[in-house]
Order: sequence, then C-alpha cells, then structure tokens
Amino acid sequence: MPSKPHPLISEFDNHLCRLRVSEAASLSPSLTGNRLNGIQDLHDCVNKLLQLSFTQQALAQEQHKTWVDELLHESLRLLDLCGIAKDALLQTKECTHQLLSIMRRRWGRMVCEDAKTNTNELEKAHAELQFLIVHITRKSDCAVYLENIQNLLEKSESSI
Repeated sequence: MPSKPHPLISEFDNHLCRLRVSEAASLSPSLTGNRLNGIQDLHDCVNKLLQLSFTQQALAQEQHKTWVDELLHESLRLLDLCGIAKDALLQTKECTHQLLSIMRRRWGRMVCEDAKTNTNELEKAHAELQFLIVHITRKSDCAVYLENIQNLLEKSESSI
C-alpha cells in the first residue's frame, strides 16, 4: 500500500506547477512580480522540506556515506604507504646483507694478508737463525743477531 506524501511535498509540487504555468505566459510587469513571489514561496517550501527530520536523516546518511567512502579511500592510501615502506625496509635489509658480505670478504682478505705478513716475519727470523748457524763464529756477533731475532719474534707475536 503506497504511503501518502508529506503535505510539504504536495505544496512544493503546487508552487513548481504555478511557476511553470506563469513562465509560459507573457512577460508583463505584473506577472513578473507574481513570478518572483512564486519563486519566494517555492524557496520557503524547500527550506521547510530541508528542516524535516526525515530529510535531515537522509542528508546525514548521505554525509555518513561520504565520510565512510573518504575513510575507506584514506585507509587504502595508508595501506599503499605501508606497502611502500615495507618494500623500502626489505631493500635496506638486502643492502645491509650485501654490505656485511663485502665487509666479511675484505676482513678475510685482511686476515690473510696479516697471516702472510706474519709468515714473512717468521721466514725472516728463520733466515736469521740459519745465517747465525752458518756464519757466526764470535760470541759478540752472536748476541747482536740473537737480539735482532728476538725483536723480529716479538714483533711477529704482537701482530698475531
């Protein structure tokens, strides 16, 4: 069973119908004043319609829908930003792992170079000892060479 329209809606329809009829009539000054009054009456009727509680509720629901749509849109933007931040963090993590790998390789090379240096120092000490065994006959010469060897060994131990 169809519901009966609100009396203000019928009033609005009547004012609108009168304006359309007067629009079709001539543009005489007396009719122009009537048209202006008709427009004023239509305007007043629209204001009354806007003040009705069901109109306010409908407008509030529409506003609520707009707010929900805006909130949803902003939530999606936030989700996109979180995705971008996540990608940036993953890329940073990957770069950090690469940097650590490079540092480990360089550290390994440095340790190897230090080991080679230490090996060279030990070889020098060994060569000095061999020289002592073969060439040194005097005790004073022996003391100088032993001191040199001792210094080389201490230097080698401190660098290990």
